[in-house]
Amino acid sequence: MKPYQDIESYRDYLRASIARTRRRLAAFEQQYGVSTTRFLEQTTAEDLEGGDLEYVEWAGEARLLAGLEAELAELEQVVC
Repeated sequence: MKPYQDIESYRDYLRASIARTRRRLAAFEQQYGVSTTRFLEQTTAEDLEGGDLEYVEWAGEARLLAGLEAELAELEQVVC
């Protein structure tokens, strides 16, 4: 079963997913004292305490956020 029943609940689902992803990114930013943008531009896996795994997780969350925001923007453009 899908976590949404109509466009409004899907929009709520996307917003909640965006908020959750932003919290995860904020945790990485706080832990390492660097913005996600700077991380993506300048950091390598060797620069992080957790190495490859944390690098992949952080970069993955950043990509996920971009995709969720794009999907929400597209949905709102179509609906409005």
